[in-house]
Amino acid sequence: MSQTQSTAQAQTAQTQAAAQAQAGSPSHAATVHFDGRFPRHRQAIPARNITKGDRFMHRSGLPSEPVQSARVVKDSFGTDAYVDVVLEDGSRATVAINSTIRVFTERNLGPGIDELLAVPVEEGSAEAALVEAAKAHRKDAQLLSAALRVAPGINTRAGSHLDSLVWAAFQLAVVYEDTEFVWPILNVLTQQSFEDNATRWLPTRYGLALACWLARQAADHDAATGYAQQLKGGEEALIATLPGTAREIHRRQLEHASLYDREIQRARDSLNAPLELEFRWSRLKSLMVTTAYRLAFERERPDFIALIERELPIIRAASGEPREHHSTHQHAAERHAAQQHATFRSN
Repeated sequence: MSQTQSTAQAQTAQTQAAAQAQAGSPSHAATVHFDGRFPRHRQAIPARNITKGDRFMHRSGLPSEPVQSARVVKDSFGTDAYVDVVLEDGSRATVAINSTIRVFTERNLGPGIDELLAVPVEEGSAEAALVEAAKAHRKDAQLLSAALRVAPGINTRAGSHLDSLVWAAFQLAVVYEDTEFVWPILNVLTQQSFEDNATRWLPTRYGLALACWLARQAADHDAATGYAQQLKGGEEALIATLPGTAREIHRRQLEHASLYDREIQRARDSLNAPLELEFRWSRLKSLMVTTAYRLAFERERPDFIALIERELPIIRAASGEPREHHSTHQHAAERHAAQQHATFRSN
């Protein structure tokens, strides 16, 4: 390799490292400034809202080339199927019509709240809770997107709706510590069962694990045990559908949470804060599932509980979201949680 090539590669590596460092810095959680040319806001938007100038967020945290054009393509029956996107460098991307994608954008997506408030919802329902949550946390575009998706009516047979519900539940409970709006959402998730559908069971198990943890935090041990037993029942039903060796592997994964230590360390070493946060979320959910599952057998691991308590503030800080409504709703949340737990015991 020539000296000129070596120098060029070194300069390229330094440039990439500098960009990754800026993208991965926790101080850039809500606003990203690379070299002044990139859009300021990081948002999660529905696929059909992609527009010219948006830049997709890569897993590295860096933006793609700007979108030059985006058009909705219909299937053979006239139903919207996907968005065909052309970037300024000529490359193309297809995005499923019902998906949500993270972008860097200059647009202010706030007015979407008006569309959400126009949706009729039943008081006390999960849909109403999501609408109120989106109103309370107006800066959270991804929460608004989730609310817009399910507020017209939750379809529990749709895995995407269950995914949106469990995402919103964790966002509210962990990032905002706002449990007032969490329980109506969790009530939908915890009423689901395995039903030979692993795809729909995944968000349900996470919902049960979160409900179990919140009940423990509220010192309602009967409700926590009830959620734990429900999670155990679903997992046992899932295990029964697995082939021989896969059953034992799945049991071990339930007994011993995946901590994602290596993945988190690699993300930290590469200064990839968004990827590190994703793995920390995975660690938290894995720990909560294992804690609930072991509670059902009365084989708790205090070290796992301590890890959850340590992980919560780390994720909260890394998410960089304001929690302006936490203190206002604190006592109402506790009363509401107690009512929900009482309902669980009576059933």
